[in-house]
Amino acid sequence: MLFRTSMMIVSCLACLACSSSKGDPPAPEHDAAAAESDASALEDAETKADGGLVAPPECDATAPLTCPDPAPRWKDVVPIFMQRCTSCHNGAGEQWPLNQYEHVADWYGEIRAQMLACTMPPVDAGIDMPLAERQKILTWIRCGFPE
Repeated sequence: MLFRTSMMIVSCLACLACSSSKGDPPAPEHDAAAAESDASALEDAETKADGGLVAPPECDATAPLTCPDPAPRWKDVVPIFMQRCTSCHNGAGEQWPLNQYEHVADWYGEIRAQMLACTMPPVDAGIDMPLAERQKILTWIRCGFPE
């Protein structure tokens, strides 16, 4: 039941991402509230009762509240997506692609939620994503995902 509720929240975030302006990152207050909501809603992501995604228990990803100067750019995060995501998210089959800027920018809300919940890449994929890489992607999103 909690997994189903969590996935509904993640789906809603994805819908919001599609309707949001790409140039405007979420307000810092929204980021803090969203991070708390993401964390509590996906708190039980570690239990795989119905075949859902499993987050590593040691995940400590946090939503940045500010954007550093200089802000990370697409060129700074694209190697992470290519190394950690595109073996599944390459546009083939049923997985939505993450191999171009437009794909990633269109799904920034979903990606943000998955980075915070540490459910992507899934544990059973055998692909590790270090916390520093998660934080780099979250910071890039916080900064408005500049090209």
